Amino acid sequence: TTVLTDFAQVDLDDALVNLDRFPLFYPERRPFFLTGLDVFDFGVSGILQPFYSRRIGLDDGARPIPVLAGVKLYGREGPVSFGLLDAVTDETGRNVNSLAGRVRVRLDGGASYVGAIVVGRQPFLEERFHDGEPGNQTTVGADALWRTLDERLELSAFVLGTSRDGPDEDPRTSEPIGTGEGLAAFGQVRYLGEWAQPRAYFLYQDAGFAPSLGFVRRRGVPRALVEVPLVARPSHFFLRRLTLLATGVLETSAELDRLLTTTGSVSLDLESDAGWDLILYAAYVEDTVQRDFEPVPGVVVPAGTYEGVSSYVSLATPDNFNPYVYASYGLSNAYFGGERHNGYAQIAWSPLPELRVVLSADVYRVALRGADPFFTYAVNGLVRVTPLTTLQADLVARVDQESRRAIGMLRIRWRYAPGSDLFLVWREDMVYEPVLTSERTLTVKVTYRIDGLL
Repeated sequence: TTVLTDFAQVDLDDALVNLDRFPLFYPERRPFFLTGLDVFDFGVSGILQPFYSRRIGLDDGARPIPVLAGVKLYGREGPVSFGLLDAVTDETGRNVNSLAGRVRVRLDGGASYVGAIVVGRQPFLEERFHDGEPGNQTTVGADALWRTLDERLELSAFVLGTSRDGPDEDPRTSEPIGTGEGLAAFGQVRYLGEWAQPRAYFLYQDAGFAPSLGFVRRRGVPRALVEVPLVARPSHFFLRRLTLLATGVLETSAELDRLLTTTGSVSLDLESDAGWDLILYAAYVEDTVQRDFEPVPGVVVPAGTYEGVSSYVSLATPDNFNPYVYASYGLSNAYFGGERHNGYAQIAWSPLPELRVVLSADVYRVALRGADPFFTYAVNGLVRVTPLTTLQADLVARVDQESRRAIGMLRIRWRYAPGSDLFLVWREDMVYEPVLTSERTLTVKVTYRIDGLL
């Protein structure tokens, strides 16, 4: 249970660059929602999920929304796994109740199961939100997974339905979201072989499917995928593992009468005996933009169909190296009729057992027709000092050039008793263009663990 919970001590999200018109998928970090979260797994991760816990207590910019109260129950009894989460938030002065319930029953004591989920979002005392946002919304669904042929052949499927009160279009994006009922359905076939694990799936969703507490990467766009990974473990040439992956993706209009995206890709992943990892990737992309959009302020990508080739190469040192280094470079002429260069690097270094430094930078240079070339970047940094096993200090910095936003945080954690912590957190949020504005917060938080009451 939780009442008036503050998540000030939680790790910041990494600053990421998003130059497309679809939302990014961020992982959950808050302990109340994170613990036992796997029991709510349903859907295709990062593509379509009926329940996405970050919709509770965070707005679209990842800024906190007050969590007035919440309760979560999860566990397993024999073949039955279950989870129930209910939370009340204060959204611009209107209390909203969010509910998720999940049950899954294992079959024959193996990996096969059948399950169901229900997700709801209801404003208190208000039939609808202001500014055209929806009121009551409900998502219900059922899923199943069955393995046969010595657990090697896997068949899985789900069906979801939504009903909601609200406008015909999302007021923020002008995308059609429909009213009343929406439907999504999914079917997948996968073979779990020793050296090949091919899979194919089809995901259908109509234009009215819009789960308010879920995540949908591209609304109203059915998607088909075929993926064939081939894995070899040679005993020579200093290779531990070689993976060749061929993937094809098609996305269509909701009526299945027009192709919107076609992607065919091949990647080669080489891992050496010492742990070095080299990846080579190339893809052909044909993408239809249905509405003009701005990848960065002031630069417009007009509606139309674009095609080209994207590629990248990456190299990583073994995980146990000090410092650990990962670097990649990508080049694409498939970026909406223009050219995109992308360099990324990360280094994690521990010069002393008590000190760890992690730095990363993601840099893009984009040249589009009819626009001046531009750069954008995201930088992340962490300095962690652990002078004692019970004392830790983190200095965190995030800079996102795309949103002109910078965040700094100093977090000191003292574990004064087993499972019990004292946090001191200073945080500063800055928007540095067009006008410098900042907000500072200082939080003192105490947690105390009690064992043996139940």
